[in-house]
Amino acid sequence: MTLPNNILYAVLDNNIVVDCGFGDTDKVVSPLSQQSYSSNDYEFVLMTMENSPAEIGMVHFNNKFLFKENK
Repeated sequence: MTLPNNILYAVLDNNIVVDCGFGDTDKVVSPLSQQSYSSNDYEFVLMTMENSPAEIGMVHFNNKFLFKENK
């Protein structure tokens, strides 16, 4: 399996993770849903060792991904 030569981002809508995918600061494509996201409609947060993992439904708070009840 060959991985894309791009960076992994969490895709946020109203500060909630709706998907994750590979891309850049303008466009992200999810390998699972095959959906393409634009930075005009969504916020992208770079996934790092410090702030990951991110799961769908989590909230991005203080540069970390947390479940709503842990915020």
